[in-house]
Amino acid sequence: MSLINETNDGFISVYQTRRRKNRNRYKYQSNELSFKLSTNLKHISTQMVDSRTLINVLTYVSNICLITNKTLIINKISHIVCYGLGNFLTSIDSLYQLALLVSLKKSFAKSLKISIFDPIFSDIETDFLKNNLQFNVLKVNNHCIHSIDIQLDQMVMFYMPHCDKCLFNNLLWSNWTLSQLNQMVILGNSFNTMIETIGSQRVAKHEFKYLFATTLCEEFKIC
Repeated sequence: MSLINETNDGFISVYQTRRRKNRNRYKYQSNELSFKLSTNLKHISTQMVDSRTLINVLTYVSNICLITNKTLIINKISHIVCYGLGNFLTSIDSLYQLALLVSLKKSFAKSLKISIFDPIFSDIETDFLKNNLQFNVLKVNNHCIHSIDIQLDQMVMFYMPHCDKCLFNNLLWSNWTLSQLNQMVILGNSFNTMIETIGSQRVAKHEFKYLFATTLCEEFKIC
């Protein structure tokens, strides 16, 4: 922003206010942040395979494979849909969750398709998922209202590491038929644990009634 004053000799003096300087400073900080994220991105593959990550992730993968083998569905899973992964460039927990997702892809069928969405993904993270990992990054926030197409006759795993109970409730509501429930696996928080955190059972049954699907499904603990 500029202030324009006319002097006695007819010349016009232009003075710059501090607002423009601040805007340039913020622009510099934004560019600096983007550079730091880009730098971190160059090392993310290395971080995903460090020893501590491998020990934690492989334990989970081993347990998941044992369960899916036990239930005879490991060879039937052809699609993993991931919601709520988080910012894996800035959060070590989200980075572990991404490493687990990559490991699952390698452990299941070679033709496995992975779709992923989180509204907080940065542009850099989205590019990494699409170009480096070849994931299908969903563009629309459907709030986990994702209905399985039973005509495709495929088993879908929904991987929801950091999702709130209302999102689990939405997912179940959108697949509330016997055929659809038989074609889905949910990898996430325990339904029983989520119900217990609500407090009032009356509120739980009214607002999150689909979480009471524990009476219709079998829940396995993987850790």
